[in-house]
Parts: sequence; C-alpha cells; structure tokens
Amino acid sequence: MSDLRAVHSPLLRRHAPGPVWLLGEEPQPHPDTPERLDALLAALKVLKLPVHAPRRFNPEEHWKGVHAWRYVRFLETAHALWREKGYAGPLRPLIRPRFQPAQRARDVRGQAGWHMADDITPFDEATAFFARASADVALSAAHMVIEKQAHTAYALCRPAGRHAGFETMAGFCYVNNAALAARAFLRAGYARVALVSLGLHHAHGTQEIFFDTDRVYTLSVHLDPDHAYPFYTGREHERGRKRGYGFNLNVPLPRGSDDDVWCGAVDYVCSRLERYRPQALVLSLGFGMMRGDCPWEGTGAAEVGLSGLARMARSLSSLQRPTVIVQEGGWTPENLERGLTVFLSEWAERIERT
Repeated sequence: MSDLRAVHSPLLRRHAPGPVWLLGEEPQPHPDTPERLDALLAALKVLKLPVHAPRRFNPEEHWKGVHAWRYVRFLETAHALWREKGYAGPLRPLIRPRFQPAQRARDVRGQAGWHMADDITPFDEATAFFARASADVALSAAHMVIEKQAHTAYALCRPAGRHAGFETMAGFCYVNNAALAARAFLRAGYARVALVSLGLHHAHGTQEIFFDTDRVYTLSVHLDPDHAYPFYTGREHERGRKRGYGFNLNVPLPRGSDDDVWCGAVDYVCSRLERYRPQALVLSLGFGMMRGDCPWEGTGAAEVGLSGLARMARSLSSLQRPTVIVQEGGWTPENLERGLTVFLSEWAERIERT
C-alpha cells in the first residue's frame, strides 16, 4: 500500500471530553472515547499501513481562512479567563446570540455563547491542545499528498472536525480538520478542490466555511436534518452564496436508508465531481451511518453495512484524484475497526490497480 499512508499522533488518545446530555435525564459518558482510537489503529495494523507522526503547524498561518483569529484565541485562552473571573464549574454559555443585531461580548461568558454552538461539545483546559494536535494530523496528511509522498493520506483525527464553523465549536468538533486540509491544497496552488463529507450528520461547519467561495466544491451526503443533528442545515436548496453559488451540494437521505440508497447518493456525488474535475479531493469520512452505530439518533437511523462501505470506497477512489481522507465520527469500536478496514482496503486496491 505504498500509495496510501496514514498520519496519527499518540497524543490524541489522551483526549478525554466530559459527560454530555444526549438522551435521558442524566449526563452520559462522552461518545468520543479512547477506545474509538484503538479500534481505528487496529484497522491500520490489519492493513499494514505505514503510519507517520504529524508535523507541527502554526495556527496563525495555516488556519487562516478556515477559522477567525478571535475564535482561535478563544480556544487558547477562554478556560483560563473563566477561572480568573472565579466562575464555578465548566465553561459554558449563559445565552446565545439569537437577537439581531448581535455583537460579540467582551466578557468570557458572552464569548462562550458566541463560540459554543451547542451543549454537547464540552470545553476544558486541555481542549485547545488536543484540537491543535488533531489539526496538525490533517495538515500533515495534506502536505504528504502535496509533496507527492503518497497518492492518498489518511488522517486519523480525534477530536473530529466537520461541525466546527468559522468561529464556532459544535458536534464534538473544535477545529475543522478537513477544511484545513482543503485550504492547504489551495495554498499550494491547486485551483479546484472538492471536499466530500460522508457520514450520518450534515457537515454544517464545513458548509459555512466555504459557502461563499467557488474554489472549494463542498458536497455532503447525510441523514435528512428533519430527523437528526444539526437540524437547521443540510437541505438541497443550500447551494452556496455570492461567488460560491452552485458550489455547495447537499444530499439528505431518509431515515433507515440502506446500502443501495447511500451508494446511489455517492454515485451521484461522483458524477458531479467528474464534471467539476477537481485537482485534489478531501474526504471527510465518518462511520455513524453504519447499522446501529449512533444510538442517540434512534434505532434504524441508517442501515449501511460493510458491502455498502466497500462500494462507496470504490466509487470515490475511481475519481483517481490526490486525496486526503480525514477521520470524523463513528462511535462503536467494532464498526470503526471493520468499517475502516473495508473502506481503506478497497481504496488501496483501486489506486494501486491504476
């Protein structure tokens, strides 16, 4: 598998987000457990995939255009400010800016409401460290492809990133790793980049970041937001804005969709990409659409099996573009190990054949 390599940092196993309210009356252990990481690493071992340590990247330079600098500063300093003010408990919003006009506050309590888009993405003194380490994994994978060390690089990121917006954390995500990879291709001179999000939930953070540009074509296949997080975005009419109009595609799928439906949606995405002819591809890959993977969305939210994942991998790899695959969600260790093994083995077989 010399054309397919992986990037991972052992630091990411230490990421330990606090309990969240997802179902029921009591907080539950956070779904993003270290065991998820162990399962993904087990898949890489089965595949005998070369795993490389990440490089370090300066956020001030390499996050520009993906995240607002004041959001980066919030990640780095907010917890310390919260403690300096003497506020008890975890950093959390008191109110969110639903009123117009709205202006970002100076008080850290108001900044929390500005930057924390939901109540399921805990923030503590270590969050910024692990978010930056995860971002370095994605950027290192992108540069591995840019520097032609690999045709495809898999970035084993944790925490995930696709729900993080220009200046918001959400959906267990703090920094948008896939968006950073796409931006790295643009910085390297690639004129047309495609970013495909494949998973149970709409990549609303990614959509927001690139909604006004025609330089990154964003496409997302996900469960209909009428029935799932993030609820407010992910519909077909969201096609982009200003110069970006026509460069955003959402393919929401009904609850309970099986392999044939999901694979048909991916084939449709691939047909659009064939016309667009991107010079590079970023694949934001989650496994939450696998059967029984995401209990808080209810039984039967999606019914994708291993054969479906194999078909999706064959379709996307047939585009034959330099690619970064960024790990997103997927919450059951068994699904993660089996799903990643099948997906990457099919991908590697296709790119090595050509």
